[in-house]
Amino acid sequence: MLSPSGIDCRFQGHDPLPDLPLPPHLRHELMLAVKEALHNILKHAKAKHALITFGLDAHHVLHISLQDDGQGFDFSQVPSRHQTRRSMGLEDLQHRLTNLGGECRIDSEPGKGTCITFLLPLSP
Repeated sequence: MLSPSGIDCRFQGHDPLPDLPLPPHLRHELMLAVKEALHNILKHAKAKHALITFGLDAHHVLHISLQDDGQGFDFSQVPSRHQTRRSMGLEDLQHRLTNLGGECRIDSEPGKGTCITFLLPLSP
């Protein structure tokens, strides 16, 4: 998805992930969340590099992070869906993960890129 754009994208996994079966709806929602985050990098970041990391911590929380070296932004200045009457990808990501029982963290600063992290508790 990022190669044709000229963005150097790297993947990094932490330790082998255990074989935990994920329900189909959970897999689908996670795939959509990652796809939306990648789309945001392509559309808005003006990044040269992206790093996608994933792993499972000792408490069986799945961590997926998408980090870029793009232009970044001030998240507090992003208008909400209620202010603009249109769908906001970042707001949708947060709702998607909350609906799954997880969390979406968005860390960004103008000129310093963006990191979107999905945290999702899984059953052992």
